[in-house]
Amino acid sequence: MAKNHCCFFLLFFFLMASSIEAQEKEPVETLDVLVATTGLGSLTSDSDATSEFSVDANNYIFIQQVGPQNRVFVDIKTDQSELNFTQQGTNNTIVLGVTALKADVSVNQYGSNHIYREYLNNSNAVIQRNFTQNGNGQKLEIYNSNSISEKMILNMSGQAKTIVIRNFN
Repeated sequence: MAKNHCCFFLLFFFLMASSIEAQEKEPVETLDVLVATTGLGSLTSDSDATSEFSVDANNYIFIQQVGPQNRVFVDIKTDQSELNFTQQGTNNTIVLGVTALKADVSVNQYGSNHIYREYLNNSNAVIQRNFTQNGNGQKLEIYNSNSISEKMILNMSGQAKTIVIRNFN
């Protein structure tokens, strides 16, 4: 009888230990997170997630994703940056490739199949962006920056609309 209690206790202990271990590893399995010291970061979510990354005291990335297949890819080189991304829906994508002095970017995607891409290579640029995509299938692409677009606010709504902005100095 004591042998059965001992076996039961050991079985119970191992089951609890593996259950606790699985709970500790769950965020790593449901979120594919890569933040490298080079400033390259990406987040892909198959579930709801909120993440905050800080490479140093002057550079922050805040990401909130609700829904499956939302993706954020960031390659940013700045002295100071604050990036805020919200994705609520399915299959939304944010791609940001920026080299600038300072970047303050806020992107909100509500709905499905939105794409936001921005590419800038100007180490003296200071950009401030606030974009909202509401509906389905909105696509926004921005290349470079100038004085007209450096403090841009843009709201897109509806279905399957595309805006491409090419800035020249």
